[in-house]
Amino acid sequence: MANKVFENTVRRIVAYSNDGAYKLVAIRRANQIEKRGQIAYRGSYWTLETFQRKGGIFVPYTFANLPWRYEKKKELIDVLQNSVRFTEAYKELTA
Repeated sequence: MANKVFENTVRRIVAYSNDGAYKLVAIRRANQIEKRGQIAYRGSYWTLETFQRKGGIFVPYTFANLPWRYEKKKELIDVLQNSVRFTEAYKELTA
């Protein structure tokens, strides 16, 4: 069995569906604030983008009832628990 999670860092998750037809990219973002001439980051959150393989490339694809924004990484991983397509990726992320 090939790994379904390509990248799992504190700022980014890239995972593929069980059959490799879909790709999920989650990125941690933060609001940038300038305070006294210095840049600070506040209020981090995760954004989710999904793609479908068409031919040899991935094109943007939207799953119905799947939010695009999450407050914590744990919330994002919990969504994969109920997913039919990303069960193997969920197992890798929680192992």
